Amino acid sequence: MDIHWRVTNLWFLDDDRTVILTGWGGEAIAWDLVRSELITTTVFPTADEEVTPAWVYSARLNREQTVLLVATNPGRIMAYTLPELEPIWDAPKELQGWKIDAIQLSPSGEWAAAGVRQNRLRLWHVASGKEVKLSNNLSGEPTDVGFSKAGDTLAAGDDRGGAYVWRVPPTTDPEVHPGTTARVGYVVWHENAVT
Repeated sequence: MDIHWRVTNLWFLDDDRTVILTGWGGEAIAWDLVRSELITTTVFPTADEEVTPAWVYSARLNREQTVLLVATNPGRIMAYTLPELEPIWDAPKELQGWKIDAIQLSPSGEWAAAGVRQNRLRLWHVASGKEVKLSNNLSGEPTDVGFSKAGDTLAAGDDRGGAYVWRVPPTTDPEVHPGTTARVGYVVWHENAVT
């Protein structure tokens, strides 16, 4: 395999034969390690569809390794099937071009969350592409988002130390934990956490 761009994300799928790569070349590659051959590749479109390539800012897999969520720069968020790399969903046009601070998929791949400019967290149902409105105004820019192991709780942190927790799908306002640090670096669910 000859790649002429910087690889930013790499995963070995549980089938012990497939590797998924994304990177600054603005594409994803599914590679069969046993046969040493390309399964498929896709080039991610940019927000304005004119600037190429769109480098992959962040990418995530769901637990079952059936969905790939990708954020590109300039800002665009898309979901693809694995290992086929067929498009499932593309974020709405009004979001495209925005600064994307963090993305995450729920373990089942049913939900996608993104921290975006204007101190907002966005949540979508992946299969339908429908956005679910979150009642939030983060105190700062989102730094990370994460789903619980069960996928029924979403948490976000911001650059002013605030932490926010929602049920998924949301039915109430989030639990808000005012900042106690200068910045929340990562959202991590403890293995034994109860949601």
